[in-house]
Amino acid sequence: MENVDIKDIVFPGALIRTKFDKTEWISNVVNTILGSCIQVELSQNYVNKLVMVGDAVKCKISTPQTEYVLDGIVDNITIEDSNILSIRIENISKFDNTRQNDRYDAYIISKITINRDPAVFSVVTSLSTSGISVVSKSELPNNSDAFVEVFVDSGNTIRFYGNVVRKTFTENGYEYGIKFKQLDQQNDDMLHSILKDLKSKEDNLLKKFVSQK
Repeated sequence: MENVDIKDIVFPGALIRTKFDKTEWISNVVNTILGSCIQVELSQNYVNKLVMVGDAVKCKISTPQTEYVLDGIVDNITIEDSNILSIRIENISKFDNTRQNDRYDAYIISKITINRDPAVFSVVTSLSTSGISVVSKSELPNNSDAFVEVFVDSGNTIRFYGNVVRKTFTENGYEYGIKFKQLDQQNDDMLHSILKDLKSKEDNLLKKFVSQK
């Protein structure tokens, strides 16, 4: 664990993202901090994922300058007046936050076409005003131009040209960062509508925390 005190980076009311095994990132709000444990509300999202005591969990806390990744274990689940999930932090990693824009977690099916090659299936995992992150089982060349289609719902598809600026291999496949290169007004409007909705969901989490105090 890096020489970082949990209370220096986490505080009641802080937005935290949590991830169990291969599940998607789940946003929550820190309720309290007890020693090396972070307590959050036991939301329905955790119940749906069958989260149990002893499960490994990865957490993210971001500031404009730094991103902290916290590895921990579900230490306790309390069912009383309020349902609380307690995470015991065992390791903290610190990274420079090089992102230029706020990024929001999203899980949306998509496909990527490079040159005249067949399109490959992918899943968008996060969005911002400057680009997206996707995961795919297919390997794509780094620094290549791509045509991307993001299938928001049955009636809306965001289409744009972008550049593959990052490629890493993860347990879920290849993760790519794709920066927008050509995005027309109609598609830009759809993107901003999605980002507004995702931000609103995070804001509502914080409002709920404040209203319960």
